[in-house]
Amino acid sequence: MEDKRKLYTITVLIALAGVLMSLIVSCFAGGVAGYWIASRQTREVAEELLQERGGFERHELIIPPELFEREFESFRERLSGAVVRYVEPGSPADEASLE
Repeated sequence: MEDKRKLYTITVLIALAGVLMSLIVSCFAGGVAGYWIASRQTREVAEELLQERGGFERHELIIPPELFEREFESFRERLSGAVVRYVEPGSPADEASLE
């Protein structure tokens, strides 16, 4: 009876170890596959964008001037009615005519 119990315990432990190893391997394989799929998709999107634009310089960053103007107006609106104690000459606040 004692031997059967030991054999049963060993069998259960081996089965649990197999399940655990299966989970570990599947998680690792899923991570590798996810990284590979994401990097491949990113590369395809980047290549499509490059074909549309015809290439670009690595340091090139194009920001439309309207974006800056819109943000500057928003900054002005938020500060309207604010109490300003000191404006440093030449600062953005000075350029915004805050007094």
